[in-house]
Amino acid sequence: MHSEREGDVMTALRIMVVAAFTLLSAGMLAGTAAAQTIKDFQGHFVGIGVTRVKQVEGSVAARDRDLDVVIIAGSDGGFSLSWKTVYLYRWTKSEKSKKRFSSLTFTPTDKKNVWRAARSGDPLAGRAMIWARLAGKVLTVYVVAADPKGGLATAIYERTLTKNGMLLRFASRHNGKVVRTVNAELKRAKPEKKMKKK
Repeated sequence: MHSEREGDVMTALRIMVVAAFTLLSAGMLAGTAAAQTIKDFQGHFVGIGVTRVKQVEGSVAARDRDLDVVIIAGSDGGFSLSWKTVYLYRWTKSEKSKKRFSSLTFTPTDKKNVWRAARSGDPLAGRAMIWARLAGKVLTVYVVAADPKGGLATAIYERTLTKNGMLLRFASRHNGKVVRTVNAELKRAKPEKKMKKK
């Protein structure tokens, strides 16, 4: 029973990886004229996004979140990505405001404009598989994990460069169903500074 479940998860993971690299190739061909490098994304970006979370069948709750993103290009061709989220409104009267800080370091792979997160691992061993790709003006981060029952959990972050900053589109799915989405417009902060976790 468990071996069949693990086989299904691994098959789904392989399909997602192949699909992602196929999209990468197509995106690179279509966006050659607007091609960017990871150094173009370097900077400090701030803004407010709208989060929508599916609570029950047919019910969606929405609230604002304050976003703070820092991207630093490395000398080895990799980059670091840090972000802080402050929830501006409560989901319920009993829930307190939350702050979350996350950081990832990416190293180059043998594929152009594709990076692997340093902490990427085996989803079935409890470690999410994480990688990033750059196609044109869009930097996408993929997170693939397995839930305790072997189900598929994914999160995709799309950051698109704009004249004054970037647009963020995020979606998390569980077994193919959308659980949470975030849409935000971020502006470059001046001067760029190191993000504080507090």
